[in-house]
Formats: sequence, C-alpha cells, structure tokens
Amino acid sequence: MKLPSVKLFLLVLIVVGHIYAGEYKLGGYYRSWAQGQFTPNDIDFEQVTHLFHAFAWPTANGDLQYDYDFLNLSLIQKTHHAHRKILLSLGGATNSDGFSPMAADDNARSRFIENVVNFIQKYQYDGVDIDWEFPESATDRINMVKLVNELRKKMDSTGESYLLTMAIPVGDWFGQWFQFDVLKNIVDWFNAMTYDFHGSWTNHAGHNAPLYSPSPAVDNCGSVDEGIKYLVDQRALPPEKILLGLAFYGRQFNTSGLYHSSSGGDATFGYADIVPLIGNGWVYHWDTVCKVPYLTNNAGNKLFTYDDTVSIKLKCEYALNTNLAGCMIWALGHDKIGDSQPLLNTAANVLKIQTGFTERPNPEIPGMISLKVFPNPFNTGVKLELNLKRNQSLCLQIFDLSGRLITQLLDAPLLNQGKYVFYWNAAVYASGAYIVLVQNQHQRIERRIVLIK
Repeated sequence: MKLPSVKLFLLVLIVVGHIYAGEYKLGGYYRSWAQGQFTPNDIDFEQVTHLFHAFAWPTANGDLQYDYDFLNLSLIQKTHHAHRKILLSLGGATNSDGFSPMAADDNARSRFIENVVNFIQKYQYDGVDIDWEFPESATDRINMVKLVNELRKKMDSTGESYLLTMAIPVGDWFGQWFQFDVLKNIVDWFNAMTYDFHGSWTNHAGHNAPLYSPSPAVDNCGSVDEGIKYLVDQRALPPEKILLGLAFYGRQFNTSGLYHSSSGGDATFGYADIVPLIGNGWVYHWDTVCKVPYLTNNAGNKLFTYDDTVSIKLKCEYALNTNLAGCMIWALGHDKIGDSQPLLNTAANVLKIQTGFTERPNPEIPGMISLKVFPNPFNTGVKLELNLKRNQSLCLQIFDLSGRLITQLLDAPLLNQGKYVFYWNAAVYASGAYIVLVQNQHQRIERRIVLIK
C-alpha cells in the first residue's frame, strides 16, 4: 500500500501549520468549585476538544491535594463518552505555593510525580496540565524542568499516550523563569494566559485582555498580540504548540475612565454577569485600537473591561492567522446565559469553519488502531506496539520534526486483526524528538518519541 499524502500531511502539520481539518484545539478549564452552578451536563462537548479539570495541587512534601468535592466521575465519564479528553490541572493562582519546595526536593518531587500518575491512572484522566503560578528564581527554573521532565518520563513509562500541557505567562516578568528552550521538547502544548494585563497591580484601569496595545505613551501593560510575539519571537516557542487564552470574564475598576488612576480590579465577573448591565445604568463602548469592549456607568466612576462575541471572534481569527494550535478558555461556564453559551459558540464556530472538529473518532469506521510506544524517552531503541481491532491495510513510519521520512517500518496491503510489535533501532540518529505515524485509509495516529543519548 502506498500513502503518498502521509509525508505531505506531516510537513503541513509541522512546518506550515494547521491547514488540514481537525488540527485546531479549543480547550476549556472546568472549575471544580463552580460545578454546582455549571454541572457536567452543562458542558457542550460538541464545542470543545479538551477539558482541564481545575485544580489539584502539590504540598511541599509531595502530597497531592484537592478539595473534598473535586472528584467528579460523571465529568470524566461524560468527557470520554463524547470522545473528548480531560486533563488533571495542577496548581492555579491560589494553590501554587507547594510547587517550589516540592520541586526542589528530590524525594518530594518523586513522591508527587508518583501520586499524580497513580491518580490519573486510577480515575482515567488523559494527561496532566501544570499551572505553576509562578516560579520566581533561577532555582525554580531549574527545578521546574526536573519536575516536568521526570513527570513526562513517568507518564510515558506506563505505555499510555498521556498528554502533558502547561499554563504559561506571556511576558518576561514571570516568563524569564521558564526554560522554554527545554520545555518545548517535553510539553505537548502551552496554554498562553493572554489575559490579566490590568488589575489592582497596575494602579490604573485598563483592558483585561486587549488584542492589541495602544501607543506606549497611552499604556504599556501588554496585549494578546504582544504576549504571543513574546512567546514566539523572543522565546522561540513553536506557534503550533501554543493555545491562545480567551477570557470569558471581566474586571471592574473604580475609575473615571480608561487608563485613568483606579482602585479595585481584583474582583472578576463572568460574561453572563456583565451583559445584563448594558443599558441598565451602564454604557457600552468599543475600543477600535485594542479591539475589545468596555462599559462605563452613568455616574462616571466605574468601568468594566471584558470580552464579548466580537472580540472573541477576532482573537480566534488571530490564532488561526498566526498558525497557533488553537485557543484555551478561562473558564467554561462564565458565559452561560440560560441555555446559551455565546462566547463558547463564537469561538467554536470560528475554529469549526477552519477545522470541522474531525478529531472525534467514528466507531463505525473500519480498521481501528491503538498504538503504544515504550520506553519513551529512549536511549537506543524503542518498541512500537500496534493493536488492530479489524483486518486492514496499514502504514507505519517515523519522521523527524522537519517532516523528513526517517524510516518506514511497515507498508502492508493487509494485516489481520491482532497485536504487532515493531522495534526501531535509533543508534545512528541524533538525539531529539521524532514523530511516529501510523495510518490506514480512515484513521491516523501520531506519537512524539524522544531519543536521548
């Protein structure tokens, strides 16, 4: 069997970006503390590809902690029933204090990793999202790499294809403590927190998540555009490994106007809480420079900055135009108005125009495949285990990250149902990441493998 489109597809995927259907992601954080108001039944799984279940967190000695009502088996079951993936999200803005001491201690770090992997195996999560807010020293920077690398190895050692993602800042204040040149080879993708550009810490009112910045003379607190350029241009993160963060919430300031001195800015309000204010003592404004809306009250002493369907559409289009992996939402449920979720619908519609969300597997498609790789990372050779649920034709290939075909391990016109094990001896190849691609006429599976010498 010849599959001439395979190499072309991989080249497009890695080098050019997400032109083919099904490559963009729309991930959303699901807040465990809000599940009473936004239940798993409220999640529109047709509109998202991944969930980040927030939050569990580390203690200094390596324990894994979470709120008493965090575990929600219905959430996990519904996610999998919809053929979507759910990741355990660790940390968050108020639960990250344990990262630094835990990551600095070899025993505590090993204990924490063991606890995390046991947890995701037991409750059938599809991976882990790290939201360390934030490392603050060169020591933290080194220890973060140790934590992420060892967690990746532990997850890969299970033989499962677990995802590993990270929520990251988009400026150098905290970004300097992220060793992105190493992390980008370990992490599947990064959730860029392209919001919180203004708050109580800025001493003046400004947009929570402006798409573009005004002139520096007006404001120099950053924007989505500047944040993405920082990650891609200054820190050399591949755009295809970045999800652009979408804020489904806004901030209120006590101020006489945009960019004026202010108090407040800490309290956040969901889109669903802000929209009813329009025309009820509040006036809507559109910032033609920053491409986001804001509200001012009739008394002229308060301001709401937030995102609406127009600004969300522009940000999703920006993600497509800059060849990002897609978008991330903080947080699901913030925009629920009755039975509608207008911001989610807008984001999904923009991405759906480009992708069609074809990641969802069709159980009726013949030739279903599963693939395991082990060990990963590996030193010399790696085993590839294929499990075929039906008789089918199959192609198994390995590419480097530039899209070059390294070797073709299988090109079979017909394989019987069953298990097959292949071995790739990589002794003559350079250290680095490679892509395993297995494909039949209907299904494609890709796995990243890492050769370390």
